[in-house]
Amino acid sequence: MKEWIERLWPGTHVKQDTCPKKGTWLFWIGIAGMLLILLSDLITPSAAKAKKPPGESADLEQYTAQLENRMQQVLGQIEGAGKTTVMITLDSSCENIYAVDEKTGGTAGEETHHILLNTANGEDALIEMTWQPEIRGVAVVCEGGGNVAVASRVTEMVSVLLGVSTNRISVAKMN
Repeated sequence: MKEWIERLWPGTHVKQDTCPKKGTWLFWIGIAGMLLILLSDLITPSAAKAKKPPGESADLEQYTAQLENRMQQVLGQIEGAGKTTVMITLDSSCENIYAVDEKTGGTAGEETHHILLNTANGEDALIEMTWQPEIRGVAVVCEGGGNVAVASRVTEMVSVLLGVSTNRISVAKMN
């Protein structure tokens, strides 16, 4: 131990009597504790690592596909539109608003804490509201897209159903 301390801090001279055995045990217990903390991420079950937060890409793809299918069904019913294909692009992902517990007053000022729920996966924050992603643009390809009147009706329908301005909607004729 004496040689080890002298190698770590050159220029210090340690007497053999000043290195108690209790200190070495405490040192090695501390090192073992730090190693356990560092390796705890590897020990956790794979199910906990695979858990995706809400709004992950798979959920967004499913949400987009569902919107596209519903739009194809509705737009295909417009007179003159014929067979229809729809593509929707999203501007952002889902945004969750979490419930908070606010306490005001006292000398500490205002405190806010998220409300937590005990679940099978541990504790999760209580979601108060979820904002759906904003739609960036819509592309519609239909058999009647070359007709100006049909394209106008399709554009108006998409704008009304999705709340997207008409300059973010493109209608084209299908080959």
